[in-house]
Amino acid sequence: MRVPSPAGAASEFGAASQLAAKAAVFRANDPATEVWTMPYADAAAGVAATGAVAFGGQATAPGVIPLRAGGVSIATAIAAGDNATAAAAKVLATIYATPSLPVTATGNTGTLALTAANKGSQGNTIPISLAYYGPRGGEVMPPGLTCNITPMSSGAGDPDLTGLAAAIAAMEFDFIVSPWTAPAELAATTAMMNDTTGRWSYKAAKYGHVFAAKQDTAANLLTFGDALNDPHLSVLGTYGSPTPDYVWAAAFVGAAAPPIKADPARPLQTIPILGVLGPPEPQWFAWDNNQALLSNGIALPAVGQDGSVSILRAVTTYRLNRYGTPDQSYLDYETLATLAEITRRLKAATTQAFPRAKLADDGTRFGPGQPVVTPAIYRAEIIAQYRQMEFDGLVEDADAMAQATIVERNAQDPGRLDVLWAPYLVSGLRIVALLNQFRLLSAQQSTAAVTPETLAA
Repeated sequence: MRVPSPAGAASEFGAASQLAAKAAVFRANDPATEVWTMPYADAAAGVAATGAVAFGGQATAPGVIPLRAGGVSIATAIAAGDNATAAAAKVLATIYATPSLPVTATGNTGTLALTAANKGSQGNTIPISLAYYGPRGGEVMPPGLTCNITPMSSGAGDPDLTGLAAAIAAMEFDFIVSPWTAPAELAATTAMMNDTTGRWSYKAAKYGHVFAAKQDTAANLLTFGDALNDPHLSVLGTYGSPTPDYVWAAAFVGAAAPPIKADPARPLQTIPILGVLGPPEPQWFAWDNNQALLSNGIALPAVGQDGSVSILRAVTTYRLNRYGTPDQSYLDYETLATLAEITRRLKAATTQAFPRAKLADDGTRFGPGQPVVTPAIYRAEIIAQYRQMEFDGLVEDADAMAQATIVERNAQDPGRLDVLWAPYLVSGLRIVALLNQFRLLSAQQSTAAVTPETLAA
């Protein structure tokens, strides 16, 4: 279903639905790209995640309870003298008045029972957070009141994605957001995208890329990455954010889509990701963890001192070739995006230049205006297209490409051209390795260096 606006998604699927939240955060990053959705009902045997918020004590001064559910604020004003029961009742009223919350709540004492709006494992990724911005941001509990959070858990039973590939088989989608990172769902998207029978096969040639997100510790994300090896999947890893995984995934794609459409070969680093709350500084991954995660197929965000979030590096989960040997061919998503772009350009050039052409051997003498193409003519065309791509900054070394490219008429099928095309993709500048090999002058060297002769020189 096409979704023209976040309001349309909220109306169609429910304001508290995952699709509505994803549509809103995508549009916050990308206001122009056409968006389609594949709505799934909760699995019949699914279980909704549950959690709790328990209050205690009594407020000795007025204040605000700075709660968030799934990154959505449910800040609630408290009066002096409010006890735990009164505080819970006021927070419950705020929850009722916030239709976009991904959780519902019940309770008539000092404890609120929370239930995810959707059934399934994604409910477990909905953070319930307190005082995200802390004292520096003016978020503190009212004095005298306490708040204990039981994280969301026990959500299970996700929809069956078996029909997804067939549903979108005829359509080109360059950016596919998956809210799930469970093995069954990732296996379904891997099968849908693969190079042999999927969207990247010669039969389909629909291309595209799947994006997901997962919050966990660095150690757990490393283990998670070890189990994956898909060049058509990128999983953004983070930890400690108040924003759920499925919202992170949509924001990631919304941030990546405009620059990739403008120039797929240009690296995505530093592109802002809007609509998500970055993990607080104590939860940031250390440099060595970042390096290990990127090497293990986990894409990462960067978090600024002001809390702003951007793309650090959009790697794919591909790490090993079919022999189990480390391979960096598809390390970065931009490589796949560039391959899709240049292949589509070559296809468009072929269908426009030779739409109903006749095929003949090189050296054939045909009259002026005849719609005849020979291997040499076609080779010249794709070399010319390559030079235009080089001018556009997608590829490099046109001379080497021309030397390596072979075009032949198929021996068994006289109506078929066989082409070995060898493009050289440009690389993104990601690392500058500088050795600062400084020197200190001794007193003797310094005196010797400054003489009338050197000053005159």
